[in-house]
Parts: sequence; C-alpha cells; structure tokens
Amino acid sequence: MALSQTTNGVDANSTSSVTTAIDMDGYFFVGMYVEGATGTHATHIVTLQSSPDGTTWFDTTHAITGVGSDTEINCYTNYIRAKVTTAEGGASTVNIYLIVKP
Repeated sequence: MALSQTTNGVDANSTSSVTTAIDMDGYFFVGMYVEGATGTHATHIVTLQSSPDGTTWFDTTHAITGVGSDTEINCYTNYIRAKVTTAEGGASTVNIYLIVKP
C-alpha cells in the first residue's frame, strides 16, 4: 500500500494546494480521507486528480466538501493526487490521506 498525506493544506494566503503524487502502477482502488486539523473546515473541497504522465492533471468526479471519506474508488490511471481548495482568507488546515490498493 502507498500513502500520501498533506498537513497544513491551505492557509489564509492561499486558495489551493496539492498532495504528493502517487504512482498507481499495480494499484486500482483508492481511499480518500479528509480530517480537520485547525480552524473551520466547512469550505474545503478536496478533489481527487488523475494524470497519465505525472505532469498534466485532471479533476475526477470524486470530491469531499469539509471532512469525510470516499472509499473504494476505482481508478485506472498512472498517477493520482488530491487537490484542496478553500475560500480566500479561510485560515484552516486539513490532513488528507490517500490509500491505494491492488
């Protein structure tokens, strides 16, 4: 299993941030988990992104608003990562966990 985590995801001076990319070679299922760290989390939108080459990224239809989880996502791509966006001035942080399995 591979795991990617980002903490201190977004602060008051930024409206988006991304996790480290995960190489999906041999993996086909993703679990995405978002937990609050500091501040208010109702405005965060965490979107799973996919990429064929690790450079060009596309949003998928899998997104979590606030905190929560989306498990057993079928994902046939070469790379994945999560993008977190929030309203400008929304000073708060989230922890994002991406867990992949064959």
